[in-house]
Parts: sequence; structure tokens; C-alpha cells
Amino acid sequence: MSPVKGLDVLIRSAAKLKKQGFDIQFVVIGAIYPSQQRYFADLQKLAADLSLDNIEFVGALDDVRPLMKQFDIYLCSSNSESSPISVWEAMAMEKPVVSTDVGDVPIYVKEGESGFIVDVGDSDAMAERLSRLIKNPTIRHEFGGKAREIAVRELDISRCVERHLAAYQEILSL
Repeated sequence: MSPVKGLDVLIRSAAKLKKQGFDIQFVVIGAIYPSQQRYFADLQKLAADLSLDNIEFVGALDDVRPLMKQFDIYLCSSNSESSPISVWEAMAMEKPVVSTDVGDVPIYVKEGESGFIVDVGDSDAMAERLSRLIKNPTIRHEFGGKAREIAVRELDISRCVERHLAAYQEILSL
């Protein structure tokens, strides 16, 4: 629960979708440490100011899979990331992704194939891409399937081991 996660953008996107008549639930998973209480209070106030009652902060979970199974779409609103494991986990679970353009996301989330990528901080674009997926279950399913294919092909642990081994071998050959 950190400002780097851009959750204010998620909340603003939720407000835009609510104004458009969408009845959807947003679930935010993540620990809320004592040092983050002020930020968390600011997020709750923003949601209240925007008359939102469809955002649930569930805190930290040891295993996100049972909850994530219930989701139709995965959203990453981060301002900065290197390689967001949560996005890769969502892809592995066949969830279409809407993410900000951070870190390795554009390498694995294929725009218009396995998800959508928006500029950091752009709640309008985020809401628009979410609405496309909400309105079209067929595209959600297709994007989710493609996301799973990419995750298995590119992000599986065996693939990561191969890449690390190749990197080490290259370094040793210098």
C-alpha cells in the first residue's frame, strides 16, 4: 500500500466507470504497514469523496489464487515497477491485464492481444480500456488465454532458469 502503486489512479478510474453505469467491484490486495496508514487513509477519503462503495482493501494474503480466480480482469495502476510479479501471476491465471506502462510490462502484456497498456497516471485511458473488457466477455476470454500462453512460454520458472544459466555462462566466458 504505497504511493508507487498508483492506487489513486485506480480509484479515479473506478469513479469514471461508476458514472458510466458500470456495477463492478474493485479488490485491492496488499499489506498495509504502519508507515502506510496515512496513505491508506488518503485513499479511503478519495474513494469516499467520489462516492465509491465498490472498492475493497483486503490486506495481505498468503495465497492470492483463490481470490484471483473470481476476478475477470487484472489491473496494475503502478507509477513504477521493474518486473511486477502480480501481473505475471494474473497472466498465468488467464486474466486479461490492464496496466500502466511500467518496467517489463510491455514486453509480456501484448497491447490489444493479452491486455492493454496505458500511460502512467492516465485514469481516463485506464477506465476506457477496462470498459472495453467489461463490455466484451469474448475479448476478455481471448486476452486471458493469450496472457496464459505468454506466461507459460516466457515466464515459467524453467524459462527463467534457462535465461539465468545463459547469462552466467556468458559472464564466465568473458
